[in-house]
Amino acid sequence: MAGRLSVQAYLTAACLRVGWTAGLRGGLEIREEPLAGNGSAPRWLAAVEALENRVKSQEWRRFDLRVLIGDENVRYALLPSLDARLGVEELSRLAHSLLVRTYGESAQEWSVRLSAAGRNAVLVAAIDNALLHALEALGASAEARLRSAHPAFLRLAELAGGFTSREHTWMLAFEPSAAVAGLWERSDLLAVRVLRAWSDASEIGPWLERERLRTGSEVRQVLVCGEAPADLRFPAGWSPRESRRSEPLLQRIHPTAAPRIAA
Repeated sequence: MAGRLSVQAYLTAACLRVGWTAGLRGGLEIREEPLAGNGSAPRWLAAVEALENRVKSQEWRRFDLRVLIGDENVRYALLPSLDARLGVEELSRLAHSLLVRTYGESAQEWSVRLSAAGRNAVLVAAIDNALLHALEALGASAEARLRSAHPAFLRLAELAGGFTSREHTWMLAFEPSAAVAGLWERSDLLAVRVLRAWSDASEIGPWLERERLRTGSEVRQVLVCGEAPADLRFPAGWSPRESRRSEPLLQRIHPTAAPRIAA
């Protein structure tokens, strides 16, 4: 008997990727669809609509859905040097306060995810509540179970070993239309920076050098992961290396499958 259908989607502002497999020994298929903005509508809306169309076209029902939410659909912040005795609710209030100061009152409508980023620091990932509600509604309409809605940068950091690193290093994670840089020193995340909608690889090196100067760090080692451009270059003095697990997201849904990407 076939196992339960498992669907994983990667939602970005530039494209939607959907992968699916049935059962532990099922094959894996990944489809990618480019997206275009729709005027003043939220950037995530096109991805959710494309995912809904994919579900309808495949006539999927009663499946498990896991979603990675990427690039412009997530905002990041860092809560440093916190009292470890603070509870989740207190941390969430602090996170919302920080996001409002940074992004304005619209941050009140965001849901926050908190991840330990060292001995004291906490990484905050904020996602529009309306996006999460849209995913829940999509799942309900297909009698599916929404198992998770996870920020993509956190997944890339886990794959690259950022949260367990003992090194002094930057981690530079590339998504289809954003680059996220995190500065780790002995397992503590000291800074997180985001470059959105970059158009040329020549922008990346100078941007990262500016962020290094802004943080006052002497660290010039950088671990590159995700979907890095082939012509990526760094300023003199930097020591880049590629993560051994730097493949695009949704390439590793199923550990035994050989993914194929189709338009």
